[in-house]
Amino acid sequence: MYSLPLYVALTLTLLGGQRSSATVSKPEKPNFLMIVVDDLRVELSPYLQNTTLIKTPNVAAFAKESVLFTRAYTQQAVCSPSRNSFLSGRRPDTTQTWNFIDSFRKTPPDGHKWIALPQMFKENGYFSAGCGKVYHPGHPKNNDLPYSWSTPYWYAPPAQVGICGNYKPWCTLADEKCVDRHLADYTIANLTTFVKEKKQFFYATGFHRPHVDWGVPQKFSDMYPQPQHIALPTHKRAPTDMPPMAFWSDIWMESHGIFNGTKIRPEHPIPDYLMGEMRRAYYASVSYVDHQIGRVLEKVKELGLDNNTVILIFGDHGWQLGEHGEWCKRTNFELATRVPLLVKVPWLPESHGKKSTSLVELLDVYPTLAELAGLQVQKGVQGVSFASVLKDTTATTRTIAFSQYPRCRPKKVDNMPRTLTERLQAALVDLPNGGCIEVEKQNFEYMGVSMRTPDWRYTEWLTWNGTQLKPNWNDSRGVELYSHIDDDGTDLNRFENVNRAYDNRYKGIVEKFHDLLRKSWDRNV
Repeated sequence: MYSLPLYVALTLTLLGGQRSSATVSKPEKPNFLMIVVDDLRVELSPYLQNTTLIKTPNVAAFAKESVLFTRAYTQQAVCSPSRNSFLSGRRPDTTQTWNFIDSFRKTPPDGHKWIALPQMFKENGYFSAGCGKVYHPGHPKNNDLPYSWSTPYWYAPPAQVGICGNYKPWCTLADEKCVDRHLADYTIANLTTFVKEKKQFFYATGFHRPHVDWGVPQKFSDMYPQPQHIALPTHKRAPTDMPPMAFWSDIWMESHGIFNGTKIRPEHPIPDYLMGEMRRAYYASVSYVDHQIGRVLEKVKELGLDNNTVILIFGDHGWQLGEHGEWCKRTNFELATRVPLLVKVPWLPESHGKKSTSLVELLDVYPTLAELAGLQVQKGVQGVSFASVLKDTTATTRTIAFSQYPRCRPKKVDNMPRTLTERLQAALVDLPNGGCIEVEKQNFEYMGVSMRTPDWRYTEWLTWNGTQLKPNWNDSRGVELYSHIDDDGTDLNRFENVNRAYDNRYKGIVEKFHDLLRKSWDRNV
């Protein structure tokens, strides 16, 4: 958490004291600090109105001086495609990066000429630097040097970092063996140098936790009850009437014994004791990265950067902790696609501490930062700036948010005249990686295209044209319709438990969304 003097200063600010940001004027050339957190779901105290068990005091303090977006969504719920999308400002269908093989720099005919987000700042006189997992390692190669960065990119040396080993998903590590400790140290050192050398900067820090493995110092695990006292999801099985390809079995974690031999199946959740252990480990990991974020934010204030630096904190995608029987990401469900997003603009104090319910996409980060910096975006950037929402949190920039996810399923699944349960079981006879991350894009079987409106999530699972690299819009093999009416985002158990797409009472809504999805997808992609 912030140190006591800084906490007092924050309190005075909130109470209208002398440090009030109301007197802050927009700098001619603001700095930018972008903090990306891997696998971070929205189960944070400022999002769930303190009903969550997870302790994130530093993010909670930051929420009081920023705008918190309650409906922000990733374009694809897995690391590399998501990061290729928001760092290039283009959708996965445009980057043609849906796996861990490709990157936007390889996109024909001119991906190598695209100006990435950090590159935009670099080419406009900023010192662009970063550390950790901002780009997905190797995609683009060499962390997009020499395009994106003004200096060599930095990762913590492997010799300094510990891992849990033996494919254990959680363990106890000394603080000095945790990669995020080193990333925070490096970020703090760079910020100090920037001030000393009077550099205008764009800096990006990519924290690794709460990505597995969940190795953190013991004191962060001690913050939580024992596993048997951890609350579990109320819906542990797949949604009723869910199409089989909508479910993803974490085959990697299964094959390495992480579930103690339990097979992840839509109708068969892992044992409660194991679910409690994994939730506790994830919670501890989130609290640890919150601690590191707090160290960075404290240094920002100590260095006097808080009045001239735009700060963003967001996750690259969500994470499922047993809801619907799912673990990990790699689905089109709400908990996989929805992300935390908090943005502080020092010269807009009227919006500090407020929440926005406007639908936004991570794709929109690029043009938003460009507008805040007064820079022009390259032609072809597809996001929509939400800078207007940072001025007026009642404003709306989108009525639909889009996400997608490929599947690699055997074709024989489609023609099985079996019960839903039998089809679900058969669907899990998969290629080596059910999430398609190591499958060449021309060999996908399906593409799930999903849209989130204020009140609904609608998803279609379409067969894949591997020659044209696009879904076959006239060959839908599964449809999902989930109501989000009265969903304020604070209940992670209540929604998407029953698929209404095959209920005749919702036929009109399905037909409406089918047409809207096709028209909107073509227009946006």
